[in-house]
Amino acid sequence: MISVFGKKFFIIILCSLVLYTGFLVYSDLNVVFEKFSAMDFRYIPIICFLFFLGWIILFLRWYFLLNQAKIKIPFKDNFLIYISGFSLSIAPFKSGEFLKSVLLKNKFNVDRTKSFSVIFLERLYDITGALIIAVFGIVTLGIEFVPVLFLGFILILIMLYLIYSKKILFINKIFNRFQILQKFVLPVENSRQFIKECTTRRTVIISICLTILYRLIEGFAIFVILHSFGIDVITYLQITVDYAVSVIIGAVSMFPGGIGVVEGSLAGLLTLHGLEFKVGLIIAVVIRLFALWFSVLAGTICLKLVMPQK
Repeated sequence: MISVFGKKFFIIILCSLVLYTGFLVYSDLNVVFEKFSAMDFRYIPIICFLFFLGWIILFLRWYFLLNQAKIKIPFKDNFLIYISGFSLSIAPFKSGEFLKSVLLKNKFNVDRTKSFSVIFLERLYDITGALIIAVFGIVTLGIEFVPVLFLGFILILIMLYLIYSKKILFINKIFNRFQILQKFVLPVENSRQFIKECTTRRTVIISICLTILYRLIEGFAIFVILHSFGIDVITYLQITVDYAVSVIIGAVSMFPGGIGVVEGSLAGLLTLHGLEFKVGLIIAVVIRLFALWFSVLAGTICLKLVMPQK
């Protein structure tokens, strides 16, 4: 397991712990204790179930994209491999999920060009779905997120550029910095044409719809988290839009897992609804414990199950 994750993975976890500790100290430990004392822990199973339900939706999107790529593997192994990808989702832009490509190659000899293309498309649809939710927030709620939308559109344009442009050598340099990603340099170069073949109108529509459904379920899980703290001044649509916007900001930042950026931006957005920034920061950290670190834990467990025993 250690050989899979490498030192960078554990350094990121350590830095995250230090950062979260700093957030909580800044928020005042008395306030932190007060908020956690007020949390209704009976909601935790519901929250975990909702996030798991969201993973099922993402897996259906993955399963659909694999079928489009004519990749057929046993359902159980497929599910374990997909969730295993979460174990490295704290890598920049969730690039660690390309671990799924390694597992597919090692266990079922799946061409990395195909699996890389599917994973790249997942990232494209993730940002597109979050952007659509953010646009919905502007149209229906009158929330001004124009700068964020601009950044989101720029990010999507960059990804489309990577698909249709031959000038992507700098991506190889980025991948070569991470030992676990070095194997993908050649697949990156060979995947562009395959991605084009997988972006039919039907595929795009179905994938984006599944992504939006995932974002809505994720938003409801976060809404339940707010409710568990007795916070009722923020509506379901508002928190769904707020989190989608913070995810876009985190993706644009290229920080590992958007750690620190997502929490800080979400805390700032929560202040727009009347919460104190210190309180918003505590809530944001709790939300990320479920939205990010719960999936990392589940992914690590599934990775242990799917990897061959020595």
